[in-house]
Amino acid sequence: MKKWIAILAMMLLPTLGMAEDHVFYVPLGGPNWSSLPHDIIPDADNTYDLGSSTKEWKDLYVDGTGYIDALSGETATLTEGGGSTATPNVYADQFVVDKNNETGISILTPNNKYGYLVFGDSDAPEIGGVSYNHSTDTMYLRTGGGNSVSVQNGDIALGTSSVSGNATYHDAGTATFKDDGDDTQVVFGPVADGTTTLGVTGSLDVSGSVDAGTLTVGSGSITDSSGAISFGDENLSTTGTLAGATLNTGQGDNELYAMNQDVETTDSPTFVTAKLSGLTDNYLPKHTNDSTGLENSAIVDSSGSIGISTTAPDKALEVNSASGANMRLTYNDGDGTAIYYTDFSTDGSGNMTIAPVGGVNITKMSVLSKTADYNVTTSDFGKSIRFSHASTTGTMTLPSVAAPHDGARLTFIKTGVARLVIDAADSDLIYDSSAGGTIYADSAYASITLEYVDGITAWVIISAVGIWTTT
Repeated sequence: MKKWIAILAMMLLPTLGMAEDHVFYVPLGGPNWSSLPHDIIPDADNTYDLGSSTKEWKDLYVDGTGYIDALSGETATLTEGGGSTATPNVYADQFVVDKNNETGISILTPNNKYGYLVFGDSDAPEIGGVSYNHSTDTMYLRTGGGNSVSVQNGDIALGTSSVSGNATYHDAGTATFKDDGDDTQVVFGPVADGTTTLGVTGSLDVSGSVDAGTLTVGSGSITDSSGAISFGDENLSTTGTLAGATLNTGQGDNELYAMNQDVETTDSPTFVTAKLSGLTDNYLPKHTNDSTGLENSAIVDSSGSIGISTTAPDKALEVNSASGANMRLTYNDGDGTAIYYTDFSTDGSGNMTIAPVGGVNITKMSVLSKTADYNVTTSDFGKSIRFSHASTTGTMTLPSVAAPHDGARLTFIKTGVARLVIDAADSDLIYDSSAGGTIYADSAYASITLEYVDGITAWVIISAVGIWTTT
């Protein structure tokens, strides 16, 4: 009787004008309760619960669609035992299974049917997902609407549903990469001694670097994309530059040793950072013959100075000879049979002899023309200085000289009627002049050649034309 009174009250209260804020607890159940022919709608949205922590429903059966419509900022959670203290990811908090212990979701099917976890959107309802079939013991990872990765009994297939296809990983650790025709192209795995091998049936395209202990090429070849470097059939060939390479033949790193094959090139490549042993430091190597190979030459580079037949050159270039025949300049000599040449030799006292077969021929000297006073510089040594003026005396002042200028020569020519005066610098003499004195000429076309002798700090007269007077 109480049950019917409660139900009647629920049906009549809204028609009796009762306020919505009145709350009635209507117990459902009991020995005679079997069904409720009405919707159960809360009095206010998102306010009341169905059951409580102390008054729990036992089983829930839904014949249709079950909606769990979590409001914005809230999470639909299945929890057991109070749940854990973890916080769900903000991008995956619409539905959460929470338990303060191991937790999981089971997808159960007959043993010959697939179980699916599918990802979709408005464009494609099944664009990605994970599926499993017990009858074939195969799990599939799907992207783009097709199977991308297939796993069966520990083996993996890439880009196909057939595990016997492109890539398989076995218990022994061997990886086999196959083409669409199920033909093996690459095998990777350990061998008997525990090292790792990589076997390539077709071609191996590497954009980076290959770090390998032993690289063996049989009938195939290793070639870069431009074809500049190729290695195969026990030959190494290059049409470009082989730079920074390390060749290890078992005799030590960076050593090219005991090779039974030729290194052949077709385009004169550049070999960079090559290292050769068995030669003396600072010597330029030379090729003696095919049997001996490279040996020391007679040329030495010592701190930037080049020595020929000497190990310690004192100048930028030093040519040494015990017989004194140091150097020969030849004309049109390609085979050592020249008949026109000049020999340069030095004796035990340091005297130099120049021996041309055709005689000495000095065609001309550099000329400076002056019409007024001029300060001569050391860069003018070896030149002819000409002075010309109708009335004004011209004075040519010699530069300060010292031991390094010993033997320097100057020629002065008077081409006008005015006096030409040559003035010595410092305390130097000009012939028999006083210290720092002068020598002059008034006669037309007078000329004089002076040579500096450091031992007496004087300019001596080598030749002269006209009357020259010292002061």
